[in-house]
Amino acid sequence: MPRLVNSNPSYRKHRASGQAVVSIEGRDFYLGPWNSKSSKAEYDRLVSEWLAAGRRLPGSQLPDISIAELIERFWDHVQLWYRHPDGTPTSEVRSYKLPLGILNRLYGETRAEDFGPLALESVRNEMIDKNWKRKSINQHIGRLKRLFKWAVAKQLVLPSVWQALTAVSGYRSRPSRLRLVSRTRFTLRCDLKDFRERVHGNTETIWCVGSNTDLDR
Repeated sequence: MPRLVNSNPSYRKHRASGQAVVSIEGRDFYLGPWNSKSSKAEYDRLVSEWLAAGRRLPGSQLPDISIAELIERFWDHVQLWYRHPDGTPTSEVRSYKLPLGILNRLYGETRAEDFGPLALESVRNEMIDKNWKRKSINQHIGRLKRLFKWAVAKQLVLPSVWQALTAVSGYRSRPSRLRLVSRTRFTLRCDLKDFRERVHGNTETIWCVGSNTDLDR
């Protein structure tokens, strides 16, 4: 029978001490008396934390992974998380393929720790060049931010990486030239009733009323 590569660390007896022990990443963790309820509970806790951290010990040094490797791990999460009650994948699984594909193509070889706001804006510009709708672009950028938020929770990248990406604001379409002209149009109305002339020496001051009633038409 072939050996399971992704099998969990085994619960076993340490003969010299009579304690239960589990070996994770080359380190031995003594769990208490062999075959006791407390030792089995401690085993379950250690293995659960190890699995939740992506098969790494919590608190260990962050892995030096690339964007491509990060996407691969996140994709497993997407396929498991976004499911209907009957087990079928939701539409969100398909929606993640587009932004993750662009991210992988542009920055797949980049270290995840080196991915910053300017890189995220570059990915967004790629979407803009494809003439995607503004709403879709903002949704896809939000999905990429969630990728890095998930990576922080799994201790794959530093929190500062995700926090920096949150500084990238939503994409706003540029107003047309016609709209800009209409917004700045302005009429000046001089009301004779409000016209006053005051003479101080050789200085003459004229008062007029400026009306911007057409500003938002």
